[in-house]
Amino acid sequence: MTSSMTFVDPEAKLTVDLRLYAIVDPETAGGHALPDLARRVAAGGATLVQLRDKIHDTAAMVVLARA
Repeated sequence: MTSSMTFVDPEAKLTVDLRLYAIVDPETAGGHALPDLARRVAAGGATLVQLRDKIHDTAAMVVLARA
């Protein structure tokens, strides 16, 4: 029986571009819809967008993050 598992080197480093790190939060979004705001900050050059949400439960936050 052959294995189709792929070996992942635990010493390998992930490279993340953090030149412009944006955080979107429903409490500070100024009335903007978060999916639209996330798209706008990405279009403006954000290299990483984080969703910060202390209002919604986890399931609602996952739906919002996927929007």
